[in-house]
Amino acid sequence: MARHIRSSLQLEMLLYFNRTYVVLLTVLSIVIFAYKDWKFPYPENYLGVEITILAFYFLEEMSRLLIGSSANKTENPKTMALFGVCGIGALMLNVYFMSWQTYVLKVDVISNAIAVAIIALEILHSIFYVLAFMVVDDVLKNDEGGTLR
Repeated sequence: MARHIRSSLQLEMLLYFNRTYVVLLTVLSIVIFAYKDWKFPYPENYLGVEITILAFYFLEEMSRLLIGSSANKTENPKTMALFGVCGIGALMLNVYFMSWQTYVLKVDVISNAIAVAIIALEILHSIFYVLAFMVVDDVLKNDEGGTLR
């Protein structure tokens, strides 16, 4: 009985490179926050709040990418849907760093726009693979004679 492999190499590669990009983006953001603190007058406690949001972003992204990789490897549609929904939160955090933080530099906009593009591709992949995993599961469950297995 041959098993049909439905997991996506493209999605796994995207997740791998996004993991690396998130680490680089976090390090870059820390350096940028140090520059902003040195160059611009921050209102009281705002810098601490933004660094806390950055830490939350890092943890959320790494957790989301782990969920996505697991969902892709196990071909689980529910976990893949969770990965897609968590992507919306990651998009919102990137939009915060692109436009709503206290001081926004061009490097913030460019680096977070790249992250938004990668996350958008991952969400599109997750939608496609949720449907693919569900449809194939239904086909295999309805295959009474075992011809497709």
